[in-house]
Amino acid sequence: MLWDSDINPEGGALQLDLETMPNLNVIFATAVFVIDENSDGADPLVIPIQGGLSYKFTEQVDVKLAATYYSFVDVQGTALEFSAPFAGVGNTLVNDVLMFDYDAISVSAELGLSKLLGEIIPYVGLIGEYVHNPDPDDDNDGYLGGIKIGHRKVSEGGQWQANFLYRYLERDAWPDVFPDSDFLGGSTDGEGFEITVEYAVIKHVTVGMDYYHSEQIDGDADQDLLQLDVVLKF
Repeated sequence: MLWDSDINPEGGALQLDLETMPNLNVIFATAVFVIDENSDGADPLVIPIQGGLSYKFTEQVDVKLAATYYSFVDVQGTALEFSAPFAGVGNTLVNDVLMFDYDAISVSAELGLSKLLGEIIPYVGLIGEYVHNPDPDDDNDGYLGGIKIGHRKVSEGGQWQANFLYRYLERDAWPDVFPDSDFLGGSTDGEGFEITVEYAVIKHVTVGMDYYHSEQIDGDADQDLLQLDVVLKF
């Protein structure tokens, strides 16, 4: 919902992954990333601070939880270069610059169920995420819910995974430079669903299908997009 898979920012990050007791891992992560280069002043930055945990109740049931605070620096009052509004949809602008700050709070969770349905469906994951930007008075929330079935990861030949995700991201919940560029052109103010299927033909070779249906929340813009992929990893 919040991050496109091909974003590669400049900056640095630190992650600590600690096994505090059997079956419990605690995670802390932080970073400083440059969002854009501004020749007229300071470069806009984002500084995420995340805490999370993963806990394995049994061999078949585990859970992952995370909370993240995103601090945006020198973003309000700027025009970000990689803003991607679709048909005029996107963050609120005044005189072509961002009207709001985007310091945001996000929480996410995944409940994993392994081999409850035998080897036919070796893994089922229930996924949820929520984001809130407290600066605007409205149009400042987003959420995602979905289900993942198949293998937890697709790497070896014969492994597969299918996902169904529904997302709802209001206009000023999040900067429109970051979301998935294939969902309503990467813009905010969108809702809809995504269906993905991935299958490993052999190790390092996968085929996949990705279908998006997205609509503008406060308008008539919409988009349907189908992608077919063959991926070679080496």
